[in-house]
Amino acid sequence: MYSGGQQQIPLVAIKSVFQKYDKDNSGTIGRYEFKNLCYELGYFMSDDEVKTALDMVDKDGTGHLSLDEFVSFWRDSDKFKKLDEAQSERLKASVAYFRYFDPDNSGSISSGEYPSLHADLIKNSLLSSSATVDQGLERLDKNKDGKISFNEFMAYMDEVQQG
Repeated sequence: MYSGGQQQIPLVAIKSVFQKYDKDNSGTIGRYEFKNLCYELGYFMSDDEVKTALDMVDKDGTGHLSLDEFVSFWRDSDKFKKLDEAQSERLKASVAYFRYFDPDNSGSISSGEYPSLHADLIKNSLLSSSATVDQGLERLDKNKDGKISFNEFMAYMDEVQQG
């Protein structure tokens, strides 16, 4: 289906996506559900970023996205900043890698989840083989809260790739 030279996403498809992320079946997408949606699409946001993004999309100011608001959001071709192909592929790979070690989908890797990531980072030469688990956690956990956020992980991966 096309409209004005741009692809028009069928409403039934958008409703299906909406229902997938409306985990509590409230008929709206709340902050946590919106955060999870963005995370699954490779855009992990802090709570402040989610609040700001949700405020921009939540036209009636309820703090939740109605189906109509979601439809407008989903049909917006600029809903996320465009990434060039290389960045996009790197991001997809990094998201998949991070999510593998974030089994509870919390957006962070806890100190209990970290030893598996630590071993894999060493195995893939992304961390010195002499680094202990505690040293590795300290290196990745920039804000020292005892867990590694997706953004901390990405910053670390950027460091490793730059040399």
